[in-house]
Amino acid sequence: MNYAEYKRDTYNEMLKTVIEIIDEEGLKGKNNKHCLTNKRHYLIWFLKENTGEPYADIGELFEMSHSSTLQASRKHNDFMEFTSERYINNIKVIQRYLLKKFPNAINIEINK
Repeated sequence: MNYAEYKRDTYNEMLKTVIEIIDEEGLKGKNNKHCLTNKRHYLIWFLKENTGEPYADIGELFEMSHSSTLQASRKHNDFMEFTSERYINNIKVIQRYLLKKFPNAINIEINK
């Protein structure tokens, strides 16, 4: 396997895993419960950091506009900067799952 194939396969596996989480957690659409929006924010940020996909394409996965996905990514950064305990608790299981599946992914940000 060459680098291009490895990169494509890793990207596809990340996308597949995030879609699995979106479906399992019910993260599509406009549900504004904190426990769901926090998970959406984290996954949007994770995809942007690890795949470089445009916000518009990431937004399609969540049925959101590109501007909403951009804002979600910024919110993640804000919550992490100010160490929001509620936010961190809401995303902890997803963080650990992604770390297990992608130990070499950048910026998973495990908080214990």
